[in-house]
Amino acid sequence: PWPAVSAVFLAYVAVTPWFLYWHQIGLLALAAVAASSPVRAAAFTFSGTSMLTASFGGSAWGRTVQTAFRYGIPVGAYVRARRIR
Repeated sequence: PWPAVSAVFLAYVAVTPWFLYWHQIGLLALAAVAASSPVRAAAFTFSGTSMLTASFGGSAWGRTVQTAFRYGIPVGAYVRARRIR
């Protein structure tokens, strides 16, 4: 069940409107040991991009760019790892 648990944990961290950054520690531990390669790639990439800030003073355009950086790059890593697999 651990690959499924790691996928659900990744979904929790990515979909929650706010989360505490240390929640990623459990996700990274599960991803390193038991996740499938697409989930592992998305989890590792999300751990690096979740702290990116590009809000440009809080404008709507800035929040859109920040959201694309934070969540688009991990989704791309997931899709790429899934295609390679």
